[in-house]
Amino acid sequence: MNHSNLFYKGDILIGFNVQFIVRNRILLFQVLETQQQDAGNRQIKLIGLVRNLIKNIHVLLDDILFSGGDDESIKVWKVDFKQNKLTYMYSLDKHDSYVMALSLNQSETQLVSCAYAKNQIIIWEREEQDKFEFKYVVIIIISHFIYKQSIQEYGLKIKFIKDNQFIWITGGKEIDKLYIFELKEGIYQENQKKTIQLNKNNQISDEYHFPIVYNKEKNLIVLRHKDYIYFIKEIINGIFTIVHQFNCDTNQIFGTFTNNGQYLVYWDEKNQGYSVYELLNK
Repeated sequence: MNHSNLFYKGDILIGFNVQFIVRNRILLFQVLETQQQDAGNRQIKLIGLVRNLIKNIHVLLDDILFSGGDDESIKVWKVDFKQNKLTYMYSLDKHDSYVMALSLNQSETQLVSCAYAKNQIIIWEREEQDKFEFKYVVIIIISHFIYKQSIQEYGLKIKFIKDNQFIWITGGKEIDKLYIFELKEGIYQENQKKTIQLNKNNQISDEYHFPIVYNKEKNLIVLRHKDYIYFIKEIINGIFTIVHQFNCDTNQIFGTFTNNGQYLVYWDEKNQGYSVYELLNK
């Protein structure tokens, strides 16, 4: 069965087994294909519910679910779709504010998370028995002195783009930038030459809805910051550039990009409805 692209007004992950964040709770679904000849119809079966103040979720290897939320921790769950069972495993506790976003690298050996506080980017690593453990708070080395990351701002979104590279976006009113962090000498450091200036707007803060989406095959990053949706690509020498953007005139935007990188789907407060855009290869 092919993956099903489903959408809900809220944060979403796309896949055969689907998880929604609805009113700060995880709703865990399984998509079932009908046996009729018109097998385009599918049934959706609710198989689990996590009652927690959830901000974001991420799935590892189809059976491990990470959730971050208002309790300042990352919860790790075991998902058993055969037994329709969701089991709490352990908690990752190093943040001192709401956990807003998290992402796994491509080899699934590292987890990065950010919280609703300054200097709150944390790296977790996969250790024995596949358990993730705290590694370090992201730092930057300047002239042989170690400092915390140079950006004195909180962020709401973070995403691994490569196995050793992730992006992070500021969330407050004063700074509107996308920062690139790369692995160097064993630790992640901010690459100041690759920072992207986004549209300046000191009247509103960012929202955590609509997480960053990355499509490796199309070399495309889709993200929403404040009231803009951006399309970003990596060009020569590893530099990232904005190739397209549009203004939704609201920061209340809930959306995602399909797995094949063909369609952008979102709901916004201004139009009070859904919009679908097809990406045309040129």
